[in-house]
Amino acid sequence: MEKVKVKINGKTVQVESGKNLIQAARLVGVEIPHFCYHEGLTVAGNCRMCLVEVEGEPKLMPACATYVREGLTVLTDTMKVKEARRAVLEFLLVNHPLDCPVCDQSGECKLQDYYMEHGKYESRFREKKIKRQKAKRIGPHIVLDQERCVLCTICIRFCREIVGKRQLGLFSRGDYACIDIFDIQPYDNIYSGNVADICPVGALTDGDFRFLCRAWFLQSTESICPGCSRGCNIYLHHQENKRYLGNGRRLFRVKPRYNPDVNKWWICDLGRYGCTFIDQKRIHEPQKRQNGSFIPVSWNEAYFEIAQLLASLTKRDSSSIGVILSPHLTNEDLFVSKEFFTNLGITDIHFSAVSPDLYHDDFLIKEDKFPNRKGAELIITNSGVASTDELLEKAKNGAYSCLFIIGQDIVKAYGEEHILQCLKKVETVIGQFSNENQTTPLVNYLLPAATFAEKCGSFINFEGRIQKIKQAFSPLHQSKIDWQILVELAKEMGKIMPYNNEQDILKKLSKEYKHFESLDYQKIGMHGLKLNGNE
Repeated sequence: MEKVKVKINGKTVQVESGKNLIQAARLVGVEIPHFCYHEGLTVAGNCRMCLVEVEGEPKLMPACATYVREGLTVLTDTMKVKEARRAVLEFLLVNHPLDCPVCDQSGECKLQDYYMEHGKYESRFREKKIKRQKAKRIGPHIVLDQERCVLCTICIRFCREIVGKRQLGLFSRGDYACIDIFDIQPYDNIYSGNVADICPVGALTDGDFRFLCRAWFLQSTESICPGCSRGCNIYLHHQENKRYLGNGRRLFRVKPRYNPDVNKWWICDLGRYGCTFIDQKRIHEPQKRQNGSFIPVSWNEAYFEIAQLLASLTKRDSSSIGVILSPHLTNEDLFVSKEFFTNLGITDIHFSAVSPDLYHDDFLIKEDKFPNRKGAELIITNSGVASTDELLEKAKNGAYSCLFIIGQDIVKAYGEEHILQCLKKVETVIGQFSNENQTTPLVNYLLPAATFAEKCGSFINFEGRIQKIKQAFSPLHQSKIDWQILVELAKEMGKIMPYNNEQDILKKLSKEYKHFESLDYQKIGMHGLKLNGNE
């Protein structure tokens, strides 16, 4: 695209034609304050906070609606600009409540920040403030406080332009203007949570997060949503030190992370509110079934008994063991799993990619509900069975003495009646799961595994883009990372798997599979990259 030269605060910079002054200023390290502008939405230009001086123009110009052209000279920090910003803030705060100490947006509020940076005026307002509705639940996830709204209309534009629905509107006029829903129709759509992200003040807040934790207590970790094969980029906001907050939870909220090639600025509500499993219904310790019920055992005891069982079966007939993996596992987990079982002579290894939830749309949500189906297809090759269906059929016919299941709730996928028939002739079922599920009551050994937020690794989305996840916090209770469990189990069996971390695994993976050739986490980068053969 053609570039033009512009001068901003005395610094000359080349900017792509079609960019506005807010975008251009960022190239020279200048952040022009704004409320109503969002790069993913149409320009409204109604907050007037981004006014700047443009050479040749008789008045201040809105930076969001002024586009670069050759030779343009812009000043963003003159006295005239500063006075305009201060005046805008004074008008916005006329009817704004002094809610900062109790507002959930405190610490993340643009109005709060801009007042400290550009305001600090002596208040001249002596009249009574206009009162509006507060803490109004307008939908299943969003709470509206009309008194805190600055009428930027960013939420209205999001609904109309991204969701394609007119669920929020601007009502009344003058001092009485406010954002609200239409009649009694709730603000309810599959992307509703995004308005809490883009609202620059405390007008629209996330009802699921309200009053749980102050923003400044939270840590942020880059990750990938595990909800479907889109692989939306997300931030996990978490904290572990103050366990009295949020009833002891570690993960407090999920926020979208910008990726121009995957999800841009948005995520769906299914992913945003679907990660509660990280802290709920977890398997705390290794267990084994004894006299019809589970009893806790140590990791050493579990490793010893499972190692003895696998060694005995593989010595007699390795084909008597079947393995079911999950596309919820990382590439690193899958690679170590295949290597572990292959080294034992086991060939019937497959992954289950069946989900009863097929909801999808034309925007972000994919029908495939697994974050790493592509990775499983590339890594789990040369199996002795063509599919998990075939593997289960063999189990039903008595082909296996042992079935090792890692990460996949096969009862949820195939139905309880079918799975009970398939497992009737299997003597020992070993389950390695992070959470209690419909399959856990049917296993003989239960090994607690880490969730995606408790480990590093990578997923490959439906387009063949490999993206990395980072560990937000340590595995809960006695749970361990899936590949780590197998490495330690191999050691118990007298077999050394030389992996100390995910980098070691990816290094070996990149040598054995051409699609991963010469790959490392640095090359994957923040936004991922297309694998060889997936351009």
